[in-house]
Amino acid sequence: MNVKTKILLIPLTATFVVSSLSLSFISSASASETVSIQKGKNVEEQIDNLSYSEIEELSEEEMAEDSAEDVTIQSKGSIAIKQASKYLKDNTKKVDGWIDSAIDKLPVGSERKKTWKAAISVYSIAVVMDHYVGFVDSVEEAMTNAIVDTTPIPRWAANAIAKTVTLFLPI
Repeated sequence: MNVKTKILLIPLTATFVVSSLSLSFISSASASETVSIQKGKNVEEQIDNLSYSEIEELSEEEMAEDSAEDVTIQSKGSIAIKQASKYLKDNTKKVDGWIDSAIDKLPVGSERKKTWKAAISVYSIAVVMDHYVGFVDSVEEAMTNAIVDTTPIPRWAANAIAKTVTLFLPI
């Protein structure tokens, strides 16, 4: 195997592994859950303070036993997108490194890589991701759309960047 083949094979293998891992996340993120919320408590605060495993275990009785009239439907995907957006805003330097690493592995010229690195902003991606809550079912899809909406990066490259970043997200 020559060096060029190895260089091409490694990113393709990594992309395949990330794709297969993200499929299991997407399938679990598409289910919806009905949750009762206690009166006087901020829904956003309650959701933001939960970990992903707590969200999976969330049931109607755990949130409130006495407020059946206040019902909100939140999909797991929407909750995960909110948490991912919050994490991106809080850890911009770390995520910038992940994005730069993903761009470095794309099969494009060095000038284009420099342009894309300069154009992408983690904070703007996080803000735009918030607008996709309720419209898409996965963090990866929301991030891909946010990258395409805010930068000159094409969808195929934005998808690869989103897969790389979501691989490292602690959600």
